[in-house]
Amino acid sequence: MRKIISCLMVPALMLAIATFAMADPSASDQPAPAPEKTGVAEKARAAGRGAVAGLKNVLNDLGVIEDSNSASGKGASANKGTREIRNSQVKGSVINQANIEKSSNTATGENATANMGATTVDDSTVTGKVVNRADIYKSSNVARGANATANMGAVTVRKARVEGKVSNKASVSKSANVARGDNATANMGSVTILGGSVRGSVENEALVSKSANVASGAGSTANMGVVTMKDAEVAGSVSNKAAISGTSNVAGGVGSTANVGSITVD
Repeated sequence: MRKIISCLMVPALMLAIATFAMADPSASDQPAPAPEKTGVAEKARAAGRGAVAGLKNVLNDLGVIEDSNSASGKGASANKGTREIRNSQVKGSVINQANIEKSSNTATGENATANMGATTVDDSTVTGKVVNRADIYKSSNVARGANATANMGAVTVRKARVEGKVSNKASVSKSANVARGDNATANMGSVTILGGSVRGSVENEALVSKSANVASGAGSTANMGVVTMKDAEVAGSVSNKAAISGTSNVAGGVGSTANVGSITVD
């Protein structure tokens, strides 16, 4: 049985187009420090995608200014200010803190995933909490291709066991998050729990202003300031606080769905 709690109006598509243009990192209105060099930092972040067994805590604290990152090909994954834990056991907490400004992140290809200021825990056990903190300004995150997923300031827990709480706090301003392709999913300032269990609470706090979250294609889904739980066991409370203004959340295509400021339990 599906329950949808709290919903806001979805603004027009024209705002999404205007906001996407405003999020272009090339449109900087003031000088900024030199961009982060890719290579070492990207390799460090990539380590989180492999098995992490027996670690006490996994911490990622990153600031990114005027940087671009891209990945292409089937199953491509582009990550910026992101922590990914897969097939692992973490004895402690998983914490991601990201401050991203005037940057772009793009993944292109079937099953492509673009993550910006996001945390993913997949098929893993975490004895502590999972925490994501993201401040994103004038940036764009784009995933293109069938089954593409774009996560901006979001947490995804899939088939995992978390002993502590799952918490997301995202501040997104003048930015765009776009997923294009059949069954595409765009998550902005949201928490998604698919299968598995959480012993603690699930908390989402999203502050989104003058931004656009767009999913286009048959069966696409656009989530903004949303908590979604499917086939998951949560022992604690579930809360969602979404403050959204001057913003557009759009899903286009046959069977598409747009969710704003809601809690959905399947």
